[in-house]
Order: sequence, then structure tokens, then C-alpha cells
Amino acid sequence: MEVHSHTHTPRKKFTHYLWEFLMLFLAVFCGFIAESEREHMVEHQREKQYMRSMLKDLYSDTATIKRVYNRASVQITFIDSLIELGNHSSIMDADVSKLYLLQGKTTRFLNIHFEDGTSSQLKNAGGMRLIRNDKVSNSIRQYWDHVETVYRVRDRLELAGENIADVSSRIFYNSFFVFPKDPLDIVNEIKPGAKFINDDPRLIAEYINRVHTKSLRTRIYLTELEQADSAANLLITLIKKEYYLE
Repeated sequence: MEVHSHTHTPRKKFTHYLWEFLMLFLAVFCGFIAESEREHMVEHQREKQYMRSMLKDLYSDTATIKRVYNRASVQITFIDSLIELGNHSSIMDADVSKLYLLQGKTTRFLNIHFEDGTSSQLKNAGGMRLIRNDKVSNSIRQYWDHVETVYRVRDRLELAGENIADVSSRIFYNSFFVFPKDPLDIVNEIKPGAKFINDDPRLIAEYINRVHTKSLRTRIYLTELEQADSAANLLITLIKKEYYLE
């Protein structure tokens, strides 16, 4: 009867298992580091993309602010003339056409719209967490505050215009206005023979009082537009500097 001998595999030492564990740990750890670095690189690229997009919006905003500011500056001069003429103790027949013309030049709504594509993404998609530069993120929030203020003043200015229209519709005949083809243009001509629907001094005084309210709100609007423009230009300079963009 033959006896077969069995080959015994030498038992692995503890240090061998420890070495295998260390190798596995290092492989997992290095994989984690690589994935983390990749995520940081992707986030940094997205951050820079946001800043490029933000710059584009800011350039558009500053152009819009300048356009609306210029229109408001022109309108305030007509408003002041309207108030001065309307405050006369007695309005002569020769002043009626002037009041018509000034009324036609001051009814234009000074609307404004800021670009909000990038801002919406930063606010609603958690994009602000990608903005690691504290100076830039703080400057963005400050600019948003100015934008919201401009919108609030704009709405109050629109309300002032509606309040004027409520009274002016009882004073002026629309048939005497020569309205321009472009609704964004102001009235530059009044038909001959213009007269008032109602020339009650108390009604005229109420009308001028409401125009005066619009004057005050227009001046506030101009101030807020200036501050928004300054904030936008400051943000533009900061983004270009911190992210090396042109």
C-alpha cells in the first residue's frame, strides 16, 4: 500500500498580509485622491465658465444702465420745466400747448432689465458654492443688492406715472398729441388749437403735485442707476483680475 505525501504550502507571515493591506489601502487612497482632484478641476473649470458668462452679462448691464440713465436724465429736464410752468398762478392760452408738449415728453416709462441668466444659475443651481474667491462672491452679492434696489425704485416710478395718468386723462385731450410711429420715441409735436378738458386750478395743482412725485422718484432712480453702474464696473475689474480674463 503506497502512502502519498502531501505538499504543504508554507504559511504566509503576518507581514505579508500587512503589506497586501497597505498596497490595497494605497490603491484605494490614490484613487480617491485622483477622483477628488478631477472633481476640483471640473469645478474650477465651471467656476471660470461662470465668470466668463458673468462678464458678458455685466457688459450688457452697463450698456443698458447707460441707455436708461441718459433717457431718465433727458426726461427729468422736461419734468422740471413742466412743474415750473404748471405752478404758475394762472396758465395763459399760450402755455396750454407747452404743457401738452411737456406732458407728451414725460410719459415715457423708463423700464430696465438686467441680464439674469448667469445670476439665476448661481442662485438656484448652487453655483455660488463654486465661487471660491471671497472678494468676488461678496462683490457679486453686493451687485445683486443694487439690482434689486433699482427694480424696486423702477416699480415705484412706474406707479408714479400711473398716478399721473389718472389725473392727466381728465385734463388733456389725446387728439391733440401727434404720437410718433416708434412708441419708444417722445412726443415732439402738438396739433394747433390745443385746450384742456378741465382747467380747474385745483385739478391742475393735483396733476403738478403728482408730477413732482415722479420728479423725486426719477432722481432717486438716477442715483440708484449710478450706484448699480459703479458696482457692475467694480465687479468687472475684480473678475478680470482674479480670473485672468479679458
